[in-house]
Amino acid sequence: LRLTRLTIDTPFHSLSFSLALFGMGSGLLQPPLITLALSHIRGAAVGDGIGIFSSMRTVGIAFGLAIFQSIFTTRLLVHTTDYSERAVAHLALPGLKSHFAAYLRTESGLSPEVIQEASKALLAKFIQLDGLIHSLNDLFSVALSLILFAILLALLFKKGPNEGGRGEERE
Repeated sequence: LRLTRLTIDTPFHSLSFSLALFGMGSGLLQPPLITLALSHIRGAAVGDGIGIFSSMRTVGIAFGLAIFQSIFTTRLLVHTTDYSERAVAHLALPGLKSHFAAYLRTESGLSPEVIQEASKALLAKFIQLDGLIHSLNDLFSVALSLILFAILLALLFKKGPNEGGRGEERE
């Protein structure tokens, strides 16, 4: 859940720890899931089952990356457009831009042209970074929703011992 609540002030070490924990959890979850998925295959069909499973996993990864990239790109465009419009509205407030420029001029001794270009570049970087962070929050929220949906499906379609699971074999 921490990855769905990123802010511009989120420390790098916190983000790194969360991503490392997510990666380790995914890595530790894969072997038992593969074993569970292939446990119902018997005899000569084991090789076919492993091949089909590997192929479907590869296709799933490719489609998943394409879908997540599409979501991320779309949300990034929405967020940066929204923040750009709000930033322009705030800069249009009377006196705000001139007050900021006057502060920079007195504190740094830079010319007004340099200050104006620097403030535009700084604002553009802030808009890009803020849009990126909010897009990542959206992406991780979608991923969390899909994970919860998959867990729910797995629980609903779980077979019991008498329904073809690993129960006693009938003769």
